[in-house]
Amino acid sequence: MDASIAQAGPGCGAAGEVPAADLEDALFDGLREQVESMISWGKSDDALALEHDQLESRTLAGGFEAMRIFTEAHLGLRAARESRRADVTDADGDARTTAEDGQEHTRVMLYGPVRTSRIAYKRYRKPNLYPQDADLNWAVLHSFSAGVVMRVARASGIVPFEQAAAQVSAAGAITAGKRQAEELAVGSVTDFEAFYAARLPEPCPAGTGLLITADGSAFPVLPGALRPATPLESERLDYRINAICIKLGKDDDSHTQSVILRRTTAIASLIGIVAVYCCCNIEATVNAPDWR
Repeated sequence: MDASIAQAGPGCGAAGEVPAADLEDALFDGLREQVESMISWGKSDDALALEHDQLESRTLAGGFEAMRIFTEAHLGLRAARESRRADVTDADGDARTTAEDGQEHTRVMLYGPVRTSRIAYKRYRKPNLYPQDADLNWAVLHSFSAGVVMRVARASGIVPFEQAAAQVSAAGAITAGKRQAEELAVGSVTDFEAFYAARLPEPCPAGTGLLITADGSAFPVLPGALRPATPLESERLDYRINAICIKLGKDDDSHTQSVILRRTTAIASLIGIVAVYCCCNIEATVNAPDWR
């Protein structure tokens, strides 16, 4: 239903006019019809004959449509209750005294596109101002909701833009393209500097302590800095490797065989398995990382 019908004042108007409360309530008729349709379908033989995956898909689609219709009705209610203002000024301080009702715009939300209607405040050779858009915190440079932008930005930080757009489209009721994903991801970080500048910590009192933790597990250790038990364990490992090589009749000076056996023995000692070797060609049965 067109939101422009609800510009009437509260209560009953002149003879023949519909009360504003009834007009506002009529905005949600589409939602009622959608929910009743879902209930009727849920009790039908067709629904009862479906498997769970088909039921899930149909219910998800119906739920998205119900959310879309509800949001559109709510925005229509906001438009119906919006009244003209006399205090609208632009960034240059120029007052906007000319206003026009019924300026529609389509916004894309996670569950589909929704139509909005609001009052535009105009001035010659200047862009229109929409106070209702500011109240709802809509973006100015594009028509996507914050939920869509957040999901696109999050996915774009993990996968390429084309895959990010496909993921967002698959998770909702919209279709986003690669270029749209690029623009939304870039636009979502335009206030990066301002965001952190507004959150600079204040100076701490002089007596405040500073705690620093560090993880050095990935750094190599000099042989002279090892604990006494570590070199001994390494020597025992080398002895076992050489013994296995000799027992199998292989050259214990072979670097390749030594590396293979060292990796396999280390893994076996860690996870408690028995490594199996082929006497003809010594190979590890486990694809192990480099243990050198």
